[in-house]
Amino acid sequence: MKYNFFLNDAEHNMIKLMQQGCQNTFGELYDRYAPVILGMITKIVDNEKIADELLQKYFVKMW
Repeated sequence: MKYNFFLNDAEHNMIKLMQQGCQNTFGELYDRYAPVILGMITKIVDNEKIADELLQKYFVKMW
């Protein structure tokens, strides 16, 4: 399964800020994308608990 995401300029700027350590931006990105990513992971692994753990690992790695 492949997903294509296209980021707009504001999203690119948010990612740059997050990479520079901006905690507020990280929180905004999490709030915006975690539900969507969790849904995709849940469909793949078919287990909500495992999907939630994978989501957390993904965002920790991204941070």
